[in-house]
Amino acid sequence: MKQKIILDVDTGIDDALALLYTIGEEKADLLGVTTTYGNIDVEQATRNTLSILDLADATKVPVYPGSAHRLSSKEYHRREVTTRIHGQDGIGDTAIHQSTRAPEKQTAIDYLIETALQYQKELKLVCVGPLTNLAKAYEKNPTALLNVDEIVIMGGALTVPGNVTDFAEANIIEDAKAAKRILESDLPLKIVGLDVTMRTILTQKETNKWHNFGNEESQIIAEMTDYYFKSYQEQLGMPGCALHDPLAVGIALYPNLAKTLALDLTVQLKEPAEGRMIGDYKKLNRGTPTTETCLQVDHEKFLTLFMTAMEKVLH
Repeated sequence: MKQKIILDVDTGIDDALALLYTIGEEKADLLGVTTTYGNIDVEQATRNTLSILDLADATKVPVYPGSAHRLSSKEYHRREVTTRIHGQDGIGDTAIHQSTRAPEKQTAIDYLIETALQYQKELKLVCVGPLTNLAKAYEKNPTALLNVDEIVIMGGALTVPGNVTDFAEANIIEDAKAAKRILESDLPLKIVGLDVTMRTILTQKETNKWHNFGNEESQIIAEMTDYYFKSYQEQLGMPGCALHDPLAVGIALYPNLAKTLALDLTVQLKEPAEGRMIGDYKKLNRGTPTTETCLQVDHEKFLTLFMTAMEKVLH
């Protein structure tokens, strides 16, 4: 039986790979996609999402636009580093065909609530951008989200340094207030942070296979991913890129990929530790954590699953 999933994305390059992986994964039933700001503004994230879905011939998957900025602001300011990593358009400035489809009129927040109420334990939410949509949905109807099977979040860094500051990972610091609200809730959370995503590396060896498929779609995705490689090589000296967002989908579908620590968490809001994910003292002795944090991952198994699904989509 396929796992029903909603993806909440801020479609940059790794979000695009997560979308493609989900479409190609035989265990996944992608009900819909919600968009938010983060790697790019929400309007561009929505356009990117529609274009990636069209490329993968997944034109029946609906897209719901969401939050334009963090909870504590009235506007979005793109970080210079995200332009460098993801390109001006968020997906490597490739020659992807722009979708002619329009997004849904229903908001991402209302769609999350409605679908959670409809499917309850049959549904997993996979959130791979800032948690603003999720926080708004929880504030509007907390009971709806409490009844889903699991909410898998790509974000945070518990045992390793952050990738924006020494303390903070990008998705969490982008809306630390929203992340704090979600982590301090009793929602069924699983955190897929830099602790495991930085161990799950895609290299030129894999993307060369996409180049060799020889079709337009595979060329676009290979070029997009090669763009992503450049920032990892320049900043970290790595021979590839981390599969941040695809891994969150993989762990949602194959929980045994990861070893986890049951620990309720919070997020710090004050500098210099803004965006730091850490254990919640208030719940330390409660004995019934509702959050699991991934600390180990079978990266080789996941890479095999990922490449199999991508071949199905791109070949």
